[in-house]
Amino acid sequence: MGALNKSLRLMQHFPASFLYGQTCKAMAMLMWESSSLQEAPSALYEHELAALLTSSMHLTFQHMLTKNLRSKLK
Repeated sequence: MGALNKSLRLMQHFPASFLYGQTCKAMAMLMWESSSLQEAPSALYEHELAALLTSSMHLTFQHMLTKNLRSKLK
C-alpha cells in the first residue's frame, strides 16, 4: 500500500482522471480488505475510505463537466 500512497500523493496536483480514480479505488479496496481482517475496524478507516472514494468521484465528475461544457461552448 506504500507504493499506491506515494503515487497518489504525486498525482494530487495534476491528476489524470482515469489513473487517479483507479488509484483511489485500489487504495480503498486495500484499506477495506485490511480493515475487514481486524476484529474491530476503527472509524478512521471508514472516514479514509469515504474520502478516497469521494475524491475519485469528484474528479471524474469534474472532468465530465469540463468536457461537456467545452463541447457546448464550441
